[in-house]
Amino acid sequence: MLRPAFIWGRDHGYVAALGLRVSRLDLVICSLSRCSLTHVEHCADLFAVSATDSRAVGQTFNVVAAVGERVWPYLGAHLLGGGEGGIRIPIPYRLAIVLVRMAYATVFARNPKLPNILIPCRFESRLKPFRYTNRRAREVLGWEPPLDFRECLARTYGVARPLRSGSLAREEYGDGASLHELAVRPQGD
Repeated sequence: MLRPAFIWGRDHGYVAALGLRVSRLDLVICSLSRCSLTHVEHCADLFAVSATDSRAVGQTFNVVAAVGERVWPYLGAHLLGGGEGGIRIPIPYRLAIVLVRMAYATVFARNPKLPNILIPCRFESRLKPFRYTNRRAREVLGWEPPLDFRECLARTYGVARPLRSGSLAREEYGDGASLHELAVRPQGD
């Protein structure tokens, strides 16, 4: 069984764990926590590895990047790479959950038909900071994410390049068009 984290990639860089977007304003809940992310190519690679390796039978693997990126810089890279712009406002998680719980219990009278962000249990499932690792996939299958964070940024917002040798995922991603190349170009190029 494979359990992907928040999946991101070309045309889908904004994930629910980043907070709440209201027009050009981003309310970034728990901005310094690490977000459990996985690039679409990490998913493809681990799916391919686990489908062809008998050691994966009966195992459960988290499909996540190494340690996860911090929410604040990831959102900044998304806004820059996607050309969206906007204003980020950091909000501590504890303050946000207290406000949501109070509003739900009083103002919204426990109405279950509210947007998910205003229902405490759904707010927590989307934004509560948790940390997941890919330790079991590394230990059992010897799997490592085929791309580092900068390479994922380049494939999502900039120049597509081949995966590291030995990867089972696709060798190309998209049309390879360049977008904001200097902002997301991996070091060493």
